[in-house]
Amino acid sequence: MIAARFFVSPEIYPFIVQCTERLYNDDEGDDNMDAVSYSNFRQNLKSFMKQVNNDADAVIVTAKEPEDNVVVMSQRDYDAMQETLRIMSNKYLMAKINEGDRQFKAGKGIIHDLIEVDDD
Repeated sequence: MIAARFFVSPEIYPFIVQCTERLYNDDEGDDNMDAVSYSNFRQNLKSFMKQVNNDADAVIVTAKEPEDNVVVMSQRDYDAMQETLRIMSNKYLMAKINEGDRQFKAGKGIIHDLIEVDDD
């Protein structure tokens, strides 16, 4: 078990729990993070950097003391995760998203064609 301490707002706690459960209880096993020892990670740093960027999978780097374990992920995935947490912790924005979701489920959605934009 990986030991970690962090503080989150009550609004996003269910999201964190859901992600954690998915990570550790995935029956298919395809989405679980790889875990590697610190020594192996250090010796193959370049390879692991390419792996987390190409596969969009994080890697757990284990140490002798579990509290020293770290998770390595691509900057793109980290930025996306941070943005998701910011959105989910914004009560006003989440209320707007939930209202839109309710409207869509009630059949009040409107389909629009995408607008072509020139890259000039």
